Amino acid sequence: MPAIVQSLADWWSSVYGNHTAVSVSVIFLHLAGLLVAASAALATDRRILGAASADERQRVLAGLPAVHRTVLGGLAVVVASGALLTLSDLDFMLHEPVYYLKLAVVALLLANGWLLQRFERGAVTGLAKDWGRLRLTARLSGVFWFAAVLVGVWLSKA
Repeated sequence: MPAIVQSLADWWSSVYGNHTAVSVSVIFLHLAGLLVAASAALATDRRILGAASADERQRVLAGLPAVHRTVLGGLAVVVASGALLTLSDLDFMLHEPVYYLKLAVVALLLANGWLLQRFERGAVTGLAKDWGRLRLTARLSGVFWFAAVLVGVWLSKA
């Protein structure tokens, strides 16, 4: 590991470990970002899955860009605070398999979100197959959000 990264990690670990307000704030931001992103995504997933008529589908599709901004904003906070949490105990994280599992789940979540946006574009143009694919990504979204929470809790106990 480069000396500058180790030096930064050591400094941050000291700040994080010796200042309760700092550690509580970082954990709060991590959980708040997760709550904002996941609640917006899951509520929209339910709307996608429940949209039966063409009119309902169009209303759901019209609202998706705003939801994407909310989810991405929440995920940005999660990633930034997650980086700080990683730096707070870098040596442990780099050698903990559950950490890599969490990164994999987050990667799956992001890939699913990318696919959702791709299928959304097709569904807007009226492609029935893309509406079906959009519904599949909505189902997978819930699995990945809950998996991220599960693996995050598991990591906190490792």
